[in-house]
Amino acid sequence: MGSTSLPDFAELHLVHAWDAQEAGFVGLWANDRDTTTHRRGEQFRHKVGIDRLTHRFRERIDSEAYDYLPPRVHLPMGYARKQSPQLVKKLKAVLVVMGTVARIGIPGFIIGNTAEAVLYHLQCSVLALKPPGFVSPVTATP
Repeated sequence: MGSTSLPDFAELHLVHAWDAQEAGFVGLWANDRDTTTHRRGEQFRHKVGIDRLTHRFRERIDSEAYDYLPPRVHLPMGYARKQSPQLVKKLKAVLVVMGTVARIGIPGFIIGNTAEAVLYHLQCSVLALKPPGFVSPVTATP
């Protein structure tokens, strides 16, 4: 990798917002209403997943590039549609690369409900990516 490939000020941030919705529900039925243990378990589970992702990322790109631009990981607790735009604004990101999966109904038909909600709040460039093997539900008519 040449030194002119990336600007000196470039940073790579990986963001994965997560929520433990069931923690409140579990607290309603458990004798111990403290849901901290459950939330810590959920946070650990998501941390393990993001660690696997960064490890795979390191294996796929040139190690010099990875060392030059190591990802900074953010695991905010909360809904992605709220947490992601807040973090993007705080980081003053110029580009967001976002995975999308369309699953539910017409509003999320093309890009996906969460991605659509996040996109609405961003003031920067966005590159939306579909997962490998994604087949568009939209077909061209002759």
